[in-house]
Amino acid sequence: MLKIIWAVIALTLFAALVGVIAAVIRSRSQGSDQDFLSGFLVGVFGVMPFGIALFLYAAYRQMDEFSQQLQEKACTFAFVMTMLAASAGFVIASGFKVALPLWSLYLLGMAAYAAAVIRGSLAARGGRE
Repeated sequence: MLKIIWAVIALTLFAALVGVIAAVIRSRSQGSDQDFLSGFLVGVFGVMPFGIALFLYAAYRQMDEFSQQLQEKACTFAFVMTMLAASAGFVIASGFKVALPLWSLYLLGMAAYAAAVIRGSLAARGGRE
């Protein structure tokens, strides 16, 4: 399973590196080259989550039953927290005319997921579930 996780990390870093290089080249180019690189960036970053999802699903399938349950609980908690934040963000953005960046929802979801995994691991070590 560690082999799959390292493959996910390597894939993500490689895609991010390719994206940064393409963005730098795009910022220095003009005309049709810039259009091509813009489309290339959309393609790379649009497909990347699906590739990562496939690798993570393969890792999930190799986990033992306890680890699968821990991941499911953490994902459930992160999903609920992200949806609550999206609902609150929508109300705040429309009511107060404030623009909230979408990456803030992603960041909150990942933080909630990490907190749930850490809490579940610590609870399991202490004998509590």
